[in-house]
Amino acid sequence: MAIFGTRHDPVVPGPEPWERVTDALASTVAVAGLDLAAPLDVTRYNEAVDAPYRVETFGREGLWPCFVGALREDEVLLASDDPLDDYVVRVVRDALAALPYATEAWFAHEVPPRRVAMQRLADLSGLAPLSKTTHLNVHPTYGPWIGLRALVVVDVDGPRDPPAREALCVDCESTCGALVTRAINGGAWRDWLAVRDACPTGRAHRYGTEQIRYHYEKDREALRRYVRTGVWTDDDPGC
Repeated sequence: MAIFGTRHDPVVPGPEPWERVTDALASTVAVAGLDLAAPLDVTRYNEAVDAPYRVETFGREGLWPCFVGALREDEVLLASDDPLDDYVVRVVRDALAALPYATEAWFAHEVPPRRVAMQRLADLSGLAPLSKTTHLNVHPTYGPWIGLRALVVVDVDGPRDPPAREALCVDCESTCGALVTRAINGGAWRDWLAVRDACPTGRAHRYGTEQIRYHYEKDREALRRYVRTGVWTDDDPGC
């Protein structure tokens, strides 16, 4: 998933409406699995975060099959130390190359001084409100089963009005609070998975076992074996 921000400074010969730019970017990257997008005036983001996270000028289940398909076709990508990050960078930059405007992309895996507060950004854009209890962004349809991959800034006029932000997780503390405490104290990834599983929103869009294992374990050898054989591990207990 990508979150697209815009700013007010137009470039000559004048910008297209931000809706058209957002739609064009979103449709281009959606076929590669980055299939959720929301526009936001980047000024609103910069005003809401501390200085280290500001920018000068965010995936869900649809990403996994596209990503695995790309790995099966590209041995260089499969051999990468960070194949998912590299895949997202390639998809987003290829999409931006087709636009006749100045653009800049920030990615969730980047370190300071290019780090972006992706969760705050998803909350401010209205894409996925941020739960104060679980510290997870919860999409109205897909729940916590999303990934925040990229911020794209395009030199066109953006939306002037703040986006609508749907209220979710009204009972989050009673539903997930104890599980969050257990996860913080224990630190095991399956404890954090239990927090995601407890969210009542988006359960039908829960990641598959292989995607869960890769996101939490970051086992590149297991990923390569899965791409070649369709089996994650011989002793896979499931998730």
